[in-house]
Amino acid sequence: MTDVAGSFADTKENARFPSRAENAEGYFLSRAVMQWFAGHYLGDASHGLDWRVSPLRAKTLAGLAPAIVCTAWFDPLRDEGKAYADALQAAEVATKYYQGAGLIHGYFGLGEASETARIEAQRARADFRALLERGVQTRSCGFRRSRITSPRPIDPMVCRKRCDTLRSDWPVACACRP
Repeated sequence: MTDVAGSFADTKENARFPSRAENAEGYFLSRAVMQWFAGHYLGDASHGLDWRVSPLRAKTLAGLAPAIVCTAWFDPLRDEGKAYADALQAAEVATKYYQGAGLIHGYFGLGEASETARIEAQRARADFRALLERGVQTRSCGFRRSRITSPRPIDPMVCRKRCDTLRSDWPVACACRP
């Protein structure tokens, strides 16, 4: 989350997230595997410092879409995931957080082998399904997005007025603008 650049040896960052060391080896996702993914995800390691790659580095998370954050107890990313969920909630983003007690990173794919993994994954999937079914309010102006209908302004005049007051650094533009 905050260290996509892959500098997992950074003692300052590791101190913030003890699960990096506690679960670095022996629980499916290892430090070496995380470094491998980071190396393939980023063209340049310095891109990991960009908040759009590492969202905990953002000045604010206000206005983001609702989130469902899942971590596992035996996961090197557990503490970062929890910190991300906490930061979203502090920014008043609707957030549900699930900590998979006794589980490892990747437990969503272990439902056939573990009843606990199956139940935890089903809870999170049900919440995600509910978000999709009711549509997610965009951060901009009253548009709703749905699987069934295309986005339409609730009131075009209100929509345009709100859009004019939006912060220009939001990564997603309002749907009422061309």
